[in-house]
Amino acid sequence: MSMTNEDRVYYYLLNEEFRKWVMAPNAYSNAFWHQWQENHPEEVDAMKKARLLIDNLHYPEIYLGKEVKKQIFSEVIRKTEIGTANFRKELLELEKRNFYYQSWYRIAAIIAFVFIYTGLSIFFTNNEKPQITEITRHIVESPIGKRAVYAMPDGTNIMLNAGSKIIFDEQFGKVHRRLELHGEAYFSVAQNLQIPFIVKAKNTYTQALGTSFNIRAFDFDDNVKVALQSGSVSVDKTKEWPQLEGIAEGEYILYPGEGLIIPDEREKSEKYLYNPEIEFAWKTGVLVLQNSTFNDMLRALENWYGVVISFKGKYPANLKINGRFDNETLEQVLHGLSFTHGLQFSINGKNVELKI
Repeated sequence: MSMTNEDRVYYYLLNEEFRKWVMAPNAYSNAFWHQWQENHPEEVDAMKKARLLIDNLHYPEIYLGKEVKKQIFSEVIRKTEIGTANFRKELLELEKRNFYYQSWYRIAAIIAFVFIYTGLSIFFTNNEKPQITEITRHIVESPIGKRAVYAMPDGTNIMLNAGSKIIFDEQFGKVHRRLELHGEAYFSVAQNLQIPFIVKAKNTYTQALGTSFNIRAFDFDDNVKVALQSGSVSVDKTKEWPQLEGIAEGEYILYPGEGLIIPDEREKSEKYLYNPEIEFAWKTGVLVLQNSTFNDMLRALENWYGVVISFKGKYPANLKINGRFDNETLEQVLHGLSFTHGLQFSINGKNVELKI
């Protein structure tokens, strides 16, 4: 059954991303909705009508007394009780009316409209404290020495590197698509033009609509690395979650083949072109050490193999370690390092001792 023009108007009124674009446009939302109009010219008329209704929220404020405000809200409540169909009609014709107190009336009507269709309730009292609903948080973790694949409720697939975890709440995929990452993960994001996908890693936020990318943000790293394989992402560095409208266009836009290094401190981020055989090697069980310091190597081996390494001796401060180990055991890796760097080692269960 095809939608009437009136139905389309209500679709846009109820579309959260559309309302955000009208009330607080940014470069990202402008680009999306302008492209949407070009691709769907039949929607332009309904979008204009919906935008006109939402724009009424920006009328100049007019002072009204307490009794007049009470009258307005009583009228809104009365109209909602008439029935959904009649109320829809009233709302569409609002812009044709010329109330003396139009600003307050329109604000009240639109608020009531949104509350009805999202199943929310609101009580205007002076003494009642707002109720706080506890939201359940979910933690998906890949233990040290193991890698895991997890399918998110929205259809996104996430591959977690060893010693990594993601945290999200029960509203993920319904109200928003935001999650926190600790460690490293590869994301194959399910496309949803209405709800952007946002990953928080340390103090960095990466936003995508439908794309594939990798983020590395272990606690022991001095920076966050984002590498894009397909689509595009925006990356923003901030200390707070972005507002519900997303990150706008972000500080940096990445395209396939590009990576970004974001330092923990207030230093300038740096773009780079990556080698996919190195950047995504961990997904296929390949451990890559590229110009790693000795400490970085120890941490990488501990995380990859789930062991605790102690070191005796002194190593050169400028020592850089390189190596590619394709699904090799810890003993095989240590044999290789002992040959190239003169390391001696002993393995006792989960405890490893190294010395030079």
